[in-house]
This record gives sequence, structure tokens and C-alpha cells, in this order.
Amino acid sequence: MNKNLEKMKKDLTRRNVVYVGVFLLTSALVNLSHRESLVAAYANTQQADFMQGFVLGGAIVLYIYCIFQMSKNLAAMKDEQKLTRLYNELNDERTCKIESLSGKFAVQCSAILLLLCAIGVSFFSFEGAMALIGAVVVVCLTKKISMIYYNKRY
Repeated sequence: MNKNLEKMKKDLTRRNVVYVGVFLLTSALVNLSHRESLVAAYANTQQADFMQGFVLGGAIVLYIYCIFQMSKNLAAMKDEQKLTRLYNELNDERTCKIESLSGKFAVQCSAILLLLCAIGVSFFSFEGAMALIGAVVVVCLTKKISMIYYNKRY
């Protein structure tokens, strides 16, 4: 089990590096959203204020999530009992099976809902419909790429 715990520590360290990267990228996006050249691109100031608020709110959520996950990982790396519990939690076969089944259903429903929204929005905005159709394509491609990856891996 000690070999598995060492592997888990390396994995948690990699995850923390990713969380730091997300944190820094989010900070860059917040700074970018407040640039005057981007604010001037909006049709009116209400749209610009809304988008700046949306970016800032999303960034705050990502900050909190990253900090929570990094602190959880650091605490687990310091305590072997927490590390063992986290290892078991992440490698539980039953939980993985449930997540894969629920994720499969969620992706299918999301793609269908996005497509329905694209049809509804197409009556009002061409750009909005194209964005939603693009989102459907991204969801479907992500699902297919994930299926290919996991079929080759397992």
C-alpha cells in the first residue's frame, strides 16, 4: 500500500499544479475583462458591466474551488490516514461506475437541451444559435474523444 500512497502523493502534487494554473489563468482573464479596449467592444455599458460581473463571479467561484481542493490535497499529503481515505475515495469502483453512468446520461441530455435551445434561439439571433450549435459540437466531440481514450486505456 505504501507504493500506492507514494503514487497518490505524486498525483495530488500534479493536481495542485493544475489548480495553481487554473487560478493564474482565471486571474489573467479577470484582468483582461477589465481592459478598456474590450469594454469598448460592447454595444452599451450595461452589457459590458454584465459581462465583467459574470467573469468576476465565475472567477470567484473558481478561486474558492481551487483553494478548497489544494488545501484538501495538502492536508491529505501530510496525514497518511487522510491520504489513504482519499485514495480509497478516488479509486472506489462502485463510485466510478455510478459516475460514468450518470455522466453518460448527463452528456446526452445536455447535448439535446443545447440543440433545442439552438433551435429556439435561431428565431431571434443567428449568432446565438451558432454559439449553441458550436457548444453541441464541442460536447459531442468531447464525448467521442473520451470514449476513444478510455476504450484504449482500459
